[in-house]
Amino acid sequence: MTPRGDREPDDERSEGSDYEGAVQRSPETPRSRNTRYRMSTGLAAQGVDFLVLNDAGEHAFRINGRAISNDDTVQLEDLHGHVLYEAYAHAARKQSRIVITDAIGMEIGWVVRQPVSPLRDRFAIELSSGKQLSVDGNVIKHEFSIFDSHGRVAEVSQKWFRARGSYGVEILSGQQDGFLLTSLVVLDQMILGTA
Repeated sequence: MTPRGDREPDDERSEGSDYEGAVQRSPETPRSRNTRYRMSTGLAAQGVDFLVLNDAGEHAFRINGRAISNDDTVQLEDLHGHVLYEAYAHAARKQSRIVITDAIGMEIGWVVRQPVSPLRDRFAIELSSGKQLSVDGNVIKHEFSIFDSHGRVAEVSQKWFRARGSYGVEILSGQQDGFLLTSLVVLDQMILGTA
């Protein structure tokens, strides 16, 4: 039995965790319905934390803006400040592959740039399990979808929110939302060259 330590009462250990000791909190438990989140562009320029809102207007995650601007590190945290996912994005504009780790530092995925031409790149998200996600659409304008072998798993659009510098992400049920949101922040860093 693992001691509770300083875990918050609402923390949960995910069923079927692949490794002992990993703490998966309730926001990462796959949901039974689609959820839309509001994200911000230019996080590194802001240098402040950004609270990700869900479609009910509730705070769902926090993106550590200071870590992006000071350390070139993308950190997605729960609302208690625990890091759920992290990616070191130094010189992300020049990198072809950025690693995403989980709360205990295990590599769980990568955002991959696949050059198509000198003016155009294609992106993919690869998971350590071997699952591949393709990114299709206009990534720079935040109008694109993410697909796995069974179909669409997420859609990104600026049309859902009128606030300047924001875009929406709809993630279908059964997905690991935090991992996908972290991947999108990394993708922004790779495209915008802010890291």
